[in-house]
Amino acid sequence: MGMILDVPTTVAAVKNPTSKIVYDEYNHKRFPPGDPSKRAFAYFVLFGGMFVLSMSASRDILALASFEVNLSSIVLGSTGDILALASLEVNLSSIELGSTVTVKW
Repeated sequence: MGMILDVPTTVAAVKNPTSKIVYDEYNHKRFPPGDPSKRAFAYFVLFGGMFVLSMSASRDILALASFEVNLSSIVLGSTGDILALASLEVNLSSIELGSTVTVKW
């Protein structure tokens, strides 16, 4: 067992996998468990950041979806030049002479 302690700890762990690894105290400081009151703040920051990230991603997805809907209505719907070639029948008897009429279709 003395031979294992002569090599670095990581090499000893690779050569002899065990849960009883000897760490040097000058190289590995052991920290006490965190304060539970501070843990709540860490969770708040973590999940708050995840919420903000997911909301920004959903906003981008909705913007992309609305762009695709608008694009499909342009491609599949009638464009301005096709509508300009369409025919329209208007009864001219109800329009007075010299008046201006705007017709939309």
